[in-house]
Amino acid sequence: YITPNTVTDSNSDVYNVVSLGKYAYGAVGITGIEDFIVADNVKFVDVGALKASASSKNEKMLLGVTRLILSNVSVVGADACRNSSIEKLEAPKLEEIGSYAFYDCKLLQSVYFPSFKTATGTYTFRNNYKLVSVTLGENAVNLSGNMFDGCSALTKITILNKDNIVTLGGSYIVSSTQAQKVVVHVPASIYKQYEDEYKSKTFGRIPFDETHFKKFGNSSKVEVNDPDNPSMSYSLTYYWEVIDGTTTAYLDYVEGTFPESGVLELPSSLISEAGTFTIVSVKPSLISALSEITDVTLPSGMSYLSFTTADLADSIKSLSISGNDKFKTLDGVLYTADGKTLLICPKALTTADGKLSVANGVTEIFDKAFYGSKYITELEIAGAVTVRNEAFAGAGISTIKFTDTSAASVFAGKDIFLGANVNLQISVPSALLDAYKTNVLIDYSIKFITH
Repeated sequence: YITPNTVTDSNSDVYNVVSLGKYAYGAVGITGIEDFIVADNVKFVDVGALKASASSKNEKMLLGVTRLILSNVSVVGADACRNSSIEKLEAPKLEEIGSYAFYDCKLLQSVYFPSFKTATGTYTFRNNYKLVSVTLGENAVNLSGNMFDGCSALTKITILNKDNIVTLGGSYIVSSTQAQKVVVHVPASIYKQYEDEYKSKTFGRIPFDETHFKKFGNSSKVEVNDPDNPSMSYSLTYYWEVIDGTTTAYLDYVEGTFPESGVLELPSSLISEAGTFTIVSVKPSLISALSEITDVTLPSGMSYLSFTTADLADSIKSLSISGNDKFKTLDGVLYTADGKTLLICPKALTTADGKLSVANGVTEIFDKAFYGSKYITELEIAGAVTVRNEAFAGAGISTIKFTDTSAASVFAGKDIFLGANVNLQISVPSALLDAYKTNVLIDYSIKFITH
């Protein structure tokens, strides 16, 4: 379900929807859907707008929804999503969260708010029993009182602000029973200020000691030499941290001489003077620097994706990864391990006839998945999928063919076809033509053909 970007009144006047008002969806009770997407125009979700409660017929909105996407929402008011069944929350622009906003979201397992600034009031995530980790972005300045009270599974809070420590809106952010098992991770550059402020009084009940407070962002460089390619040598810059006794690293930058074959296997671990590191992420700055490489093998231990197709060097035509429980590759294209989301199609990917078929079982085309695709001319998608932001931006694809006859795909992102081939045609089953025209945002001049 996608909330409307516009509404039309009885006089046929059209208005942009910029907020969801108090209890806006409280009595709707939409069921049978997995994703609830708040449209791009909406910046504010007011008190109780998406609140759900099994005990009240007027508060039942998100009881069947597993993923909530707040595309451009910057403020979520008090009680806004209280008691919902969401397991996944995407909120890239969210800056401010009100009291009880995600209270009793008992299936939510992790949250990442890259734009987060402040939580006001109290009990923001109270009783989120399955919440394990929380990551707050580089602008984080304030945590609310009892923000994570009752989050019995919570073990990790990461705060990315490198310049200023966060303040606490109350004496406590967790309960006394939680305090001993939560570990807070902060940038090394600001660690001393946290120590000066909180060592003598705890961080909202969390003790300030080596067990409960960790610093990350330590930078090192290591030289890599491949015995099978004597002419190949390069250096890797990486950031590293130690979590629960395991040292992990994030590859940040690469420079050196690469093999003429254009094939590069990024290491799954590094040994340097600073220690032995398991590689868990590859930063955009590294993947964009591989201007002479055509085929990249990603670290087998990569646990999360930090880059998009837009970050790839233009020369890269194939990605591969093996032995990984988060990701897999097929014909040079990167997917989630369950095969449901197509994440990255390298810009220089080629096929013998210029045609590419998306793997069966895919239900989502991720942000910028085909960004800048240069050599694929015809793309065939077998199932009904959800298409995300800038999925085909700048792509030279001339025909996208949707073959599923049971349901139309949904174009849920923004700038999906920005700068795409001006001659792009979307081929759809004739019976679904009207549904496709409805699903494509009106600011795109898309030519439809039927089959």
